[in-house]
Amino acid sequence: VPSLDEIIFMEGREEVIGYAFLQTDANVKIIVPESVKKFSPLPFLINPETDTVIIFLGNAPEIVDDETDWFGSPTIYYHQETCGWDTFLWKDKFELKLISSN
Repeated sequence: VPSLDEIIFMEGREEVIGYAFLQTDANVKIIVPESVKKFSPLPFLINPETDTVIIFLGNAPEIVDDETDWFGSPTIYYHQETCGWDTFLWKDKFELKLISSN
């Protein structure tokens, strides 16, 4: 059975909250559009042993429902020209990296 390896939320969506996915044990890349202003870990039950990547294309979103016990240990990528990352709720909890301009 193939595994889900990429989740792309479409531009225009303002929130990624609530319950959506039950579980993923695969390495997954989550792409969050610039339009998202609120983000929650609750839609994602991610195995902490996977190499999950979350790419935020816009400013740091407000984190709601900060229950990360089942959220794994994702690496979070963001663009240097966006803002809010120095005060981002998860800046000391998960690894944050700039998106390479290459």
